[in-house]
Amino acid sequence: MSTGAVGNRYYNVTYRDFHTGEMVKTRRSIPNKFHKILPEDIVELKSKKNDDWLTGEEFEVKHISYKNPNVLQIGTVEKYRLKR
Repeated sequence: MSTGAVGNRYYNVTYRDFHTGEMVKTRRSIPNKFHKILPEDIVELKSKKNDDWLTGEEFEVKHISYKNPNVLQIGTVEKYRLKR
């Protein structure tokens, strides 16, 4: 099993090194997804995160980050949608 990125799953990053002050260019790979979730899917929290994120609440996936597909932007389920 390959752990490297496949296809066009790389992106370039340029930053200034704090110690030397020089510009550094590096190539990073996009990590593999840990899920099969798509935007507009309804997800349910399995564990409480804090008072705002309670166990069993359902949320709609609004966006999935391109550079890190394991970062999801979620929002409340729209009232016109049926709960699963």
